[in-house]
Amino acid sequence: MAKGSLGFPTLITALCVAHRVEVNPTAKIRPAIGLEFIMHNCTEEQAPQAGDALDHHSPIHQPSSSSPSSMEALMLEQMNQMQLEQRAIWEHMQMQQSATHRGRMHLHQVAYQNGS
Repeated sequence: MAKGSLGFPTLITALCVAHRVEVNPTAKIRPAIGLEFIMHNCTEEQAPQAGDALDHHSPIHQPSSSSPSSMEALMLEQMNQMQLEQRAIWEHMQMQQSATHRGRMHLHQVAYQNGS
């Protein structure tokens, strides 16, 4: 499947129509939200001025202290933390498998000795 294409578009459209979701087949589908989109649309260099109204279509406004580099650093820190957690889980699973293997080897040894 090509990147960005929808699988089973007819089924998806039919389900949307069945649930009374407005369907416009000529409307262009926006690309997925990624880091570039967030950096471009969800950060603001200046704080909003008094009286500026936010409508539901405007980007999310962050405090002026959130620069793109600090957001990237925060995201990298979160990714590093998740990697550390995943590594700890993986190491724990390895220790469990090793203990299970040692237990099975002991059981085989006992069964072999008692069977002779």
